[in-house]
Amino acid sequence: MDDGDSEPDFSETFLRELGQLVVQANYLEEALIDLLWITARLDEVTLLRTVRGKTLGALVQLVKDQATALRSLGLQNEFDKVNAALDDALDVRNQFVHASWVFEGNGRVERRTIPKRGDVREELRSMDVTDVVRSHVNP
Repeated sequence: MDDGDSEPDFSETFLRELGQLVVQANYLEEALIDLLWITARLDEVTLLRTVRGKTLGALVQLVKDQATALRSLGLQNEFDKVNAALDDALDVRNQFVHASWVFEGNGRVERRTIPKRGDVREELRSMDVTDVVRSHVNP
């Protein structure tokens, strides 16, 4: 535990950075809800019913489904520019949130994931805290 006079240990730093990634994903969820509200022109109650209980992936898909509305607002080019970025952000978030983590004790963690595409297999990756920082600071 950090007493304020020393550097936080690796696990504290890692968990803080992982928490930042989760918080940023929550910001993305809120922005997607706002974008859906604007593009679908829903009243507040209908919007809340539409998004209640939706995962980030489902919200991304709802926004993508609004491509026609975006076109009618003259925003199709802007949507095309962020479409791939939405997929990348969702993928990064899922890689970190839906993983098992083991602290190795040498300033590294091991991330275990089961990819959702391709062959059924486990992937193990040894990471340090900079890998997490890079994933959400400059994805």
